[in-house]
Amino acid sequence: MNIRVLKSWLPKSWIPKWGPLALGLSIPMAFAAFSPSLAQEQVTAGPPQQVLLTLYADGIAVVEERRSVVLPGGPAELTVDGLPEGMLSNSVSLEANGIPAVDLKLGRNRIDQARLLALSLGKTIEWVVPDAKDGTRTYRGRLVAYRNGIVIRDGEMLKTLPPGQLFLNEVPEGLSEGSWISGTVSSEIPGDQLVRLGYLTPGIGWSVDYEARLNAEETALVLDGRYAIANGLDRSFPNATTRLVAGSVNRAALPRPQVRKQQAVMMEMAVSRTMSSGAPAAPVEAALGDLHVYDLNSALDVPASATVRRALFQPTSLPVEKRYKLQGRGDGWAGRTAEGAERQRPMVSLRFENTADGPLARPLPAGLVRVFGALPSDDEDSPRVVLGEARIGHKAVGETVDLPLGQAFDVTVERRMTYFRQDPDDNQRRNRGLPFETAHEITFHNARDRAVTVELRERFSGDWKIINASIDPADRRPRSGLWKIKVPAGGKTVLSYRVRIEP
Repeated sequence: MNIRVLKSWLPKSWIPKWGPLALGLSIPMAFAAFSPSLAQEQVTAGPPQQVLLTLYADGIAVVEERRSVVLPGGPAELTVDGLPEGMLSNSVSLEANGIPAVDLKLGRNRIDQARLLALSLGKTIEWVVPDAKDGTRTYRGRLVAYRNGIVIRDGEMLKTLPPGQLFLNEVPEGLSEGSWISGTVSSEIPGDQLVRLGYLTPGIGWSVDYEARLNAEETALVLDGRYAIANGLDRSFPNATTRLVAGSVNRAALPRPQVRKQQAVMMEMAVSRTMSSGAPAAPVEAALGDLHVYDLNSALDVPASATVRRALFQPTSLPVEKRYKLQGRGDGWAGRTAEGAERQRPMVSLRFENTADGPLARPLPAGLVRVFGALPSDDEDSPRVVLGEARIGHKAVGETVDLPLGQAFDVTVERRMTYFRQDPDDNQRRNRGLPFETAHEITFHNARDRAVTVELRERFSGDWKIINASIDPADRRPRSGLWKIKVPAGGKTVLSYRVRIEP
């Protein structure tokens, strides 16, 4: 480039009158004055020294990292890499030595052959190409060029190589996966500085599951709670101080790709490798607003693509009530008496009270409850039997917990409508339906070796009044009645009633 070319694009006010030498010296000075970033030193923070995790059941976590970096005096371009790809960009904060970074930029690292070659420039590589005679042929040398073809130095020779595959004996320095963030920071004093980074990311969350062991007499169970931290990300969180949050947290809608990623990760939680971390103390629970938080007593290593399971609380014995419940229709219609018997099986459930002065006396986060049963003769070497599974919502202290197990095997019900009569038609009642009377006979069979009580909830299509009944209802509501039917072991009980219904 000569002086005439330079003059052609420089403003006249920039061209000094002291000749070409002075001009050549003034150009870098002008660029430095108008492009401050060219004078900034590029620095990269080290790996996380401390990690703080706040985990939610919906798979979105709050992450805070503490890292160190050597900053020069004055402004510098600080980069932090190795971050999750799906982190929410609008949640990122970065500061050094307590001062927020400005001009934040976020990007994503890609790992492909072009990037590996760029990071391997000047280093020894192995390049494998197809060979018609031997199958493959390997070239080894120092990489000197790669953009317009692979060129290596082998001793004193330069070799251009045909298309092939790159093999590296070690990971190139500076190679990292995931995303990165950079920003401009400034420090008056050069040296080691603390970097604080915060962000939200989908892909890591926690869940709770319970195991309930019902005794042979079906009067008590032992409840055991566990929590699982599932990390579906490709990065680990070593030595993390962890807090778990239980409750309902309102979220703004996530962008669609992030929603799909989050759903995929939550699906993978059940199949990712599970790791046990011994038997540490149970988390410390506390109420925070309308949420409950659980602080882990010790730092936790959360590996990439893995699930860590620990005890939520110690196994606790609770009194339990076994219940048989059945829903029925007390209505009737003409012609139904000819249909014969209708056979039903009650639903079986377990119920226990989580009272403030009871043995449990703790809130129960939502989760799956798996109930196991045992024979009186079973011991620890006997096969275990799952009686049923139930999913409970968040249960506060003082609430009742119901665990539906399935339909009864040995307790069955037969019902017949034995009578139906509808009032005569008249214009005043036609619009809201005609009153009618109906009668039912319901037989409860119990093939078990112990007595049971079946709770029958009969629903009616209007105001109802019992005309006569062999067993009185235990509870009356505007459109339903509850009967508690005691059925002896190996026997049966018959309920018959006649009701008048006004729609």
